[in-house]
Amino acid sequence: MSSTWNNRVSGAFRAGRCRKVVLPPPTWDIPYGWHTVSDQEEGRLDLVSMNEYRDPTFFWVVAMFNSITDPVSGYSAGDRIKIPDLKSYLDRWASYQI
Repeated sequence: MSSTWNNRVSGAFRAGRCRKVVLPPPTWDIPYGWHTVSDQEEGRLDLVSMNEYRDPTFFWVVAMFNSITDPVSGYSAGDRIKIPDLKSYLDRWASYQI
């Protein structure tokens, strides 16, 4: 048996014996709007989250929805990023079973 397996149903990926990465749930049907990153927001997803959701702690929602792996340099001023409907996104995460 291989030490690496992929369970496409649960979205879990395990390599070796000690690493488990949980992939986010599918998001193709979640409604979203667009946001153009300002000069002040460059490198600050918390500011984008504050401006869109009135809460800076949801920066991770913006990062994950846009596949931004580096929240400091993964985007630039002038870039258009998707802003998912927060309730729909959080409901999807809450219902996502591993």
